[in-house]
Amino acid sequence: MKKKVKDISSSSKKHDREKNIYSNSKKFKLKRGFFFKKPTSARGVFLLVGKIVVCLTLLSIIGLSIIITGLTVYVMKEADAQSGINLDKESIMKTGVTTVYGTDSGGGIVPLSSISSGTTRLWCDLDKVPSSVKNAIIAIEDEKFYEHDGVNFQRTFVAFTNMFLHFGINQGGSTITQQLVKNLTGDSEAGGFEGIKRKVREIHRAISLEKKYTKDQILQAYLNIIPIGGSNGDYAGINTAAKLYFNKHISQVSLAEAASLAVITKKPVTYDPIKYPENNKKRRDRALKKMLDLKMISPEDYQKAVNTPVKVNPGKVVGTGDKTYQSYFVDAALNQVVSDYMKKNKIENWDEANAKVKSSGFNIYTTIDVDLQNKLESLFENPSTFGWKSFDNKPQAAFVIYDLDGNMKACVGGTGKKPSGDRTTINCATNVYRSPGSTMKPLAAYAPAIESNLITYSSLLEDSPIKKVDGNDWPQNYDRKYFGKVAASFALEKSLNTIPTKLVEQMGVKNVYDFLTDNLKISGLVDPAHPLKNGTCESSGIAMGALTKGIRLSEFTNAYQIFGNGGRLTESTTYEKVLNAAGEVVLKPKRISNIVISAETSAIMNRMLRKVITSGTGTAANLDKINIEVVGKTGMSNDNKNFTFVGLTHDYVAGVWVGYPDGKELSVQTINKPSQIFGNVMSKLLSEKKQEKFDCSAAQEAMFCKDTGLIANDSCPHKEQGYYKPESIKNKCSAHH
Repeated sequence: MKKKVKDISSSSKKHDREKNIYSNSKKFKLKRGFFFKKPTSARGVFLLVGKIVVCLTLLSIIGLSIIITGLTVYVMKEADAQSGINLDKESIMKTGVTTVYGTDSGGGIVPLSSISSGTTRLWCDLDKVPSSVKNAIIAIEDEKFYEHDGVNFQRTFVAFTNMFLHFGINQGGSTITQQLVKNLTGDSEAGGFEGIKRKVREIHRAISLEKKYTKDQILQAYLNIIPIGGSNGDYAGINTAAKLYFNKHISQVSLAEAASLAVITKKPVTYDPIKYPENNKKRRDRALKKMLDLKMISPEDYQKAVNTPVKVNPGKVVGTGDKTYQSYFVDAALNQVVSDYMKKNKIENWDEANAKVKSSGFNIYTTIDVDLQNKLESLFENPSTFGWKSFDNKPQAAFVIYDLDGNMKACVGGTGKKPSGDRTTINCATNVYRSPGSTMKPLAAYAPAIESNLITYSSLLEDSPIKKVDGNDWPQNYDRKYFGKVAASFALEKSLNTIPTKLVEQMGVKNVYDFLTDNLKISGLVDPAHPLKNGTCESSGIAMGALTKGIRLSEFTNAYQIFGNGGRLTESTTYEKVLNAAGEVVLKPKRISNIVISAETSAIMNRMLRKVITSGTGTAANLDKINIEVVGKTGMSNDNKNFTFVGLTHDYVAGVWVGYPDGKELSVQTINKPSQIFGNVMSKLLSEKKQEKFDCSAAQEAMFCKDTGLIANDSCPHKEQGYYKPESIKNKCSAHH
């Protein structure tokens, strides 16, 4: 019987397919794990490490390529602007001297003051510098100086790589031209990506400089600008160094002395030949060896020089210290620049930032009106401006003027002639915190109350004390009289104390504090939510200017701009920009501008402040006789130690303070002095200027009933002109028919 054979062809084929799939899968896995399969031998480990290194190298190249591409784009953008660096003698001698500029009546830019950290520099033409000095400098600092176009890219690459890989190479990448650029511009940002950007800027400037000037012109500028004083003082220039360390003119120094001078500039303190002759000799001999290798000197001269000890003969260098007159305005501008420079560059020490600004050769362009400033200074030097025969035993006074966009235009911080010098006198207009008295009422009480629709121009408010303090009424009006129900405009006109205090209590002291600090940018106030350790903070007395610490005249004067420009506040500034020696902007003020009250509220407040001048406490500031419309407010601290006035014209807002620096009480006869000073000063400053009246069209004019404070009808017996928001016009008097 024939045995039946099972057909296994189909199952065999299936097995073969599965085998092939498994085989292919293994092959696939081997390929996929080519870089990362587990090594089975030392050779495998070596190959794996090698592959990882290759991967990292490729990634580094890609990353570096991206960085180089980005920097190339940055360089191309930077290259659009030509370098503004000048190498003439005048420019070099001014290096390290910051100059402050202003604008005259014709719109021209004029220098106001020069200031420095006291750098002493003795100029020397290149043809008076011995070849030994020039060669020593070139040998130790930049041996390819006469060959490159401003940048030694080989050294730059090595220095750049060393920053990241730390080869231990003690070699800088900057050429003489690059060092010159750094010294001239003061551009020394060194950290992180900003440091890379700085180096790119430096490279571009160096290349641009080499296209504009010859090598000898560049070397001459470099030799006259290099810092060499170290711990001996602020000295610069190779000729200064020769006088300082060897009591010689640079043309008289020996080869050994030339090399000693050449090595100082790298680290003026470390290689100071007076204090550290051993350090100086060690690097000096390196410079001499370099000169020998470059065939700049003979072997005989080399041996003689290295065998010569470093022997100094210190000489006295007579410098050209800055004695330029400096006004109160320049003082204020420099203080603001230093403060802003600290914030931008994250410098915590004020003295450090101040020294940097003074010594960087910056050009500071201010907001000053030179003619206004000169006239204001002249008036404050004349006692008759204050109604005095002399300044003897008289209080001090300060005056500050802004335009209505927050630009300070003139400033005087004291009476009499200001002593010359860099910020040697206290500026009572910008640096002193005092009680502003009633000049705070429009800012702290009336403006926010009208803005929040708590009151209108003619709202009837109760003039009466709030409470008893130590058995006395509080608050009290100046004359201790109370009027009962009066219109809000009348309360401001007569500077009543009770009503604004009540308004602050109704709105909440914290809300008023926030309005003053957040909206009006007034500093020095103490938050009611965070009192001082002794528990003091701002209270409802803030309405009358009774403040914990006080306020600066400049701050609350600038805040008044909102009553003349439609309610916009632009933060104050004394300068427009700061440029370096290359003409590049290194600093600009942050000009934040916001609408803080509506145009309607601004116009209503303007008309209320106008009544203060025409029939209230500020009549001495009235300038109607010369067609200048003034609005403003008087102020007196409750201890009679500070009297103030802030007034606006169509173009300016000006503040006046009178008081004793030591806080001595003023006589009653001085009460109206600030408004009188305003009138005397502004009438002379503005007599030749075209005058315009305020535009208060945002507020609607209407007659109000003096009995009810509402919009009057034909039957109301006592009426007066008022100014309102459109919605307030609907509230008409119904008491009279």
